[in-house]
Amino acid sequence: MSTLSPDQTKRLEYWRGKLRNEWRIADECGPPRTEAGKVWDMVQLEMKFYCPDFMLGMTIASYASQWVETRNPHFIDGAVYLCSLSAIAPPPAVAELVAEVARLRFLGDVRGGTPEQIDREAAKNQTLTLMANLRAAGASLEVAASKASKFLSDHYEGRALKASSLQKFYTGEWRRLEIVLRDNMRLDDDGADRLAQWQQILAALPEADDDLRGNRRD
Repeated sequence: MSTLSPDQTKRLEYWRGKLRNEWRIADECGPPRTEAGKVWDMVQLEMKFYCPDFMLGMTIASYASQWVETRNPHFIDGAVYLCSLSAIAPPPAVAELVAEVARLRFLGDVRGGTPEQIDREAAKNQTLTLMANLRAAGASLEVAASKASKFLSDHYEGRALKASSLQKFYTGEWRRLEIVLRDNMRLDDDGADRLAQWQQILAALPEADDDLRGNRRD
């Protein structure tokens, strides 16, 4: 398991407090962050400290938030499994959800669900999260959708979504996430580093082939 140094622990607590304050402001001024969104925010933050693989962190955060939305316990199983593959213990926010699922299972109060739903929903949500980061780094909606579609096709066999479909899905919560990410990249203490990182990712990711582009119809 990765352990944090005292300095890393202090920095993580600082960012946790900042995140909770952002939620408080959103609750007071609107629109409020959803519970699933809060879980995604916190898990994704913690994974930055516990695991250097940014895309893996996004996937685990997506699994955790999907548990909140669907109550399918296989999402938490998937998050724990991915942590084990990287030789890390689930970060604190995920560990709380693991305990919640264990309690519900013990009480016989867990809803049904299948691992198939995990692959489908997690792939889609990770791809839309990737789009939000690319948009925050300066990509147009068309370019972000094209590169995200190619990423999905390359990394999730049988889960391809056309770029035009991703543009249709990219509404509401995803556009709000984009705004938050853009503000963080420009205002946070380490935002410049993250902006530079995502601009490098944006430049490196290939765009979709013609068969993955589709036709955008509004």
